Amino acid sequence: MIRKAFAGVALTTTLLVFAPSVSAHSGVVSTNPEYQTAVAELPPTASVTFGSPVTQVAGTAANTLIVTAPDGATVSIGETSVDGAQISIALDQSINQQGVYDVNYRAVFDDGHAVNGSFQFAVAADGIFPKSSANETTETHGGLSGFFHVHSTHIYQTIGVLVLIVTWALYRRSQKS
Repeated sequence: MIRKAFAGVALTTTLLVFAPSVSAHSGVVSTNPEYQTAVAELPPTASVTFGSPVTQVAGTAANTLIVTAPDGATVSIGETSVDGAQISIALDQSINQQGVYDVNYRAVFDDGHAVNGSFQFAVAADGIFPKSSANETTETHGGLSGFFHVHSTHIYQTIGVLVLIVTWALYRRSQKS
């Protein structure tokens, strides 16, 4: 009886430990314009490409891309479009100010995982991004619940290994009795 229980726990633990991750982190692969670079004039669109396909949710603004000009005016126009792993939006060409533009994005993936982040680019005649405005690309995952979502596979693997160790110890103890 104990051998069957041990075999069942060992099999379950092995599956948990070696199963492929179903909640992989979907990070940014590229941006257009590239973050912290300068372009001569405002491009017609801005986009963010991720490591896995973005889920298109009809009738909602689940996936968003908002571009703000140096004076705080919103430059993005229309709705954010989704094409596979890329979200993009058209930019108002009548607003072509020199300076640093902020891009804020939110994308939702098949597993329900949402990534929020931001980056900057500049419109500069000299093609140089202002160093005083340099700000790293940021991504957030919703606080503590985001931590558990991103690391749930690791937590389950750790619990599985601990269950295997305790079961093995109890089995060995029963063999000595």
